[in-house]
Order: sequence, then C-alpha cells, then structure tokens
Amino acid sequence: MMNFETRFKSSTWIEAIDFNKFHISGGCVVNIVCKQPFSDIATEQIDINFNGHSFSEFDDAVAIAFANLTSILSKKGSFGLKLTKKANGGYNVILPFDIKLQFNYKDVPGEADPVSYVLHSSDLDISQVALIGYIK
Repeated sequence: MMNFETRFKSSTWIEAIDFNKFHISGGCVVNIVCKQPFSDIATEQIDINFNGHSFSEFDDAVAIAFANLTSILSKKGSFGLKLTKKANGGYNVILPFDIKLQFNYKDVPGEADPVSYVLHSSDLDISQVALIGYIK
C-alpha cells in the first residue's frame, strides 16, 4: 500500500471518503500493485464508485465527501478546491497536487445489496472494496 501513498498521496484525502458508500477501482488499483508504477498522464485519476439505488443519495454522498476534502485540505493550507459535475452525472475533484478524484454512480438493480453487487459484477483483480484504516 506504500505505492498508493507514494503515487496518489492518499494520506491527504483518503479519510474524506466514506468507504461504506464508495469503493476505488480501475487502473489506479493496478498501478499501486506494480513494482514500477506506470505514468500515463500528467494528472493521475482515481475512480471512486458509488454503488446504490438512488442518484440523489449519490449526490449527497459526494457533497459530504467534498465538504470533508475541503476541510482536510484547508487545514493543510490548500484552498479553492472545485467540484465539477460531468455530463454523465458524475463528479470530478482535482486536488492541488495533480490527483483527480472521479466520483461515478453505479446503479445497483432492484433489491441487490450494493457490496454484494460490486463483488459479483466487478473484476476483483482491479477493484477495491471498503478500503479502510490502512493509513494509521
């Protein structure tokens, strides 16, 4: 997990995210397990997915995460954080050190349990579920 900190400066933002509602997935997860991480773009992107039944619940969860991010970073002297809504309804936050947090909504069908849905519909080799507490 040191690669996650080194590559994505996770200790500065990870506590802002409620991993009971979100999970991290995508290329950033693959990148942190590589001995020599690859650099594909100037701004590193972290996909943070919300799996749920309600888009308004997603909006609320992102608003709380953004408020937490703003509070954490302002204590470290970083101000002017901006939340941008994408055309597909997701959100982007570019952190002051060229890390982009991309919040995505994933609709969970019917009465399916969101965590169970992630486990059964994602490639587990590139998906992180409920990452919590490793930075203490």
